[in-house]
Amino acid sequence: MIRLFRSDLPKPAPWPRDSQSIAAALRWTRLHDPYGHQIHNGLAIIYMLLLPWITAPKDVAFVLLVGYAVFRIPFTWRCYAPLIRSPLMWAFLAWAGWSAITLGWSRDRGQGIDELLAMRVLLTPLAMWPVLDRLPMHLGAALVGVFAQQVCQLLDFMGWVDFRVQDAEYGRVGGWIHPIHTGTWCVAAICWNLAAALCTRGWMRAVSTGLLLAAAVGLLATQSRGPWLAATIVAPLTLIAIFLRRPDSRRFALILAVLCIGGALIAWPVARKLVTPRLAEAASDVQRAADEEVYWTPIGLRMGLAQWSWQLFTKHPVRGIGVGSFQTALRELPAYQHAEKVARNHNRDFVQRMRRDHPHSMYLYTLTCTGAIGGILMLAVIVLLVRQLWRDPPNHPWALGSMFVLIGWLIGAMFDCHELNGHAFGLMGYLAAATLPHRARIRYDLRPGRPAELALLRAEAAARGEADEPPSR
Repeated sequence: MIRLFRSDLPKPAPWPRDSQSIAAALRWTRLHDPYGHQIHNGLAIIYMLLLPWITAPKDVAFVLLVGYAVFRIPFTWRCYAPLIRSPLMWAFLAWAGWSAITLGWSRDRGQGIDELLAMRVLLTPLAMWPVLDRLPMHLGAALVGVFAQQVCQLLDFMGWVDFRVQDAEYGRVGGWIHPIHTGTWCVAAICWNLAAALCTRGWMRAVSTGLLLAAAVGLLATQSRGPWLAATIVAPLTLIAIFLRRPDSRRFALILAVLCIGGALIAWPVARKLVTPRLAEAASDVQRAADEEVYWTPIGLRMGLAQWSWQLFTKHPVRGIGVGSFQTALRELPAYQHAEKVARNHNRDFVQRMRRDHPHSMYLYTLTCTGAIGGILMLAVIVLLVRQLWRDPPNHPWALGSMFVLIGWLIGAMFDCHELNGHAFGLMGYLAAATLPHRARIRYDLRPGRPAELALLRAEAAARGEADEPPSR
């Protein structure tokens, strides 16, 4: 008869504190419930595959992952002590908690609840903690998901499938999700694949280089200027940082830099047809917004929203106007009412383009809706996450790219509300999970356990003076 659980293993300390005890608790969790561990890991892989790719299935996968993690808590609770003591986890809780409190004075609680639901991705560390020994599988699945999105972009570009009819007017190709969110994940894939290409050899280097090229082409096709700017900054930074930190990567780094520059020069005649009009349009939008109060263009609207958001923030600088209140409060603002009047005089349809429930900036949204308190909590999350990434050991091929993934994410958040979208915010949640201190040692063995690990677990228990529990009958 197949035993689902191994009850003949010595139990670890209930609330381990030192690294050795934490590792023993994680190992016991895996060996005690081997089949549950495999199922849990499979759900994590499915979620990470869908996260950068498609919305509804991704949400279903996340619910299943979190639900199964909660279901396993009776068998996994002993290994969760590091999360309970993690400052980043408490900062996440405080940020989400304060945002929920602001519902008390929100002018549109229905919209506020909808916005708060995006913060569910902050449960990602809780859901993935017991199976982070399989971290390369999760990250690899995410990169496969990004590549699958590039396949969808190609099908869309060829006119074989129309995933998002609303983007056709602008000629943008985002695949199955909004081009900005596809671009955000393309930037992440560029950083991670660049790190893997530089830090590995053989087939891994070849595959990573190919995925790097695909992500760069996909990013260009999105025509998303925020991710473009982020990639322009973080891709060279990733290359330089790894060049300085890993002497063994320098030769290939130089080769890759030369190839990228040469490829960019060769591809520029084609790429220019995408890049130049978008940059010229941005410059025109800025000029028209400044001179003619034209705020119904994409860039002009962002300029107007920045001004109006700041005015709303100054009215309630401490507690904010409450999540969900942005559009209601915006329409009551005299400056915005004047801008709508100007737009209506040109074309009544332009007014609809100006009505937004967020200011297209994570930082402005947080300050406006949750005030300085929310801004401080958001800043605390960012600082603690940066510290965690800085201390993260480079023990897998993509590790040295993670810091620059976050930098690119933070740059992109200047132009879009990443915290209101599950795809973009999910990336931050995964970065928090994948760089948690004291996480389980990475294992490439597909088996849940080996006899040597069982012997080690018993030896550690014997060293603590603990006896084995009697085997189950």
